[in-house]
Amino acid sequence: MRFILILLFSVSLYSQEIITEENFSKKLEHDIVVVEFYAEWNKGNCVDLSEFKDVATYMVNIDNSPDLKSNYKIISVPTIIIFTNKEAAYRFEADLTFQLSIKEPKKKVEELVLKKFM
Repeated sequence: MRFILILLFSVSLYSQEIITEENFSKKLEHDIVVVEFYAEWNKGNCVDLSEFKDVATYMVNIDNSPDLKSNYKIISVPTIIIFTNKEAAYRFEADLTFQLSIKEPKKKVEELVLKKFM
């Protein structure tokens, strides 16, 4: 029984909420929101959003959200957009190999979180 609980906890720890066009605006109500735009065909290159602390993190499947794909001009996946006060503040796109380093987005999020306390 303990094993099952540990397994369930570890799976839920790394799962990210996938949002859609219908609930996108509502999810942006937090001060700082990190959204990763991805596609099912490239899900293996998704970023581990659990690296982002003290902010809301969500994923959007561009195949199921064509209006968001168009509005935010998503041409490469994964793409991470950091929103502050419902506005897109920073954008990070995958390179030609569909890889995206988490280093720069994480640094920007940390800076934004620190600004809240200054």
